[in-house]
Amino acid sequence: MSKTNKKSIVDQTISRLNELSPKLPDKRKGKN
Repeated sequence: MSKTNKKSIVDQTISRLNELSPKLPDKRKGKN
């Protein structure tokens, strides 16, 4: 359960980072 919750937070953080830093390459998004 903890892992799922942590993954959700990480996913949200990455999503926010992508929105805040659109210049960063979408490597993670592409790999996912």
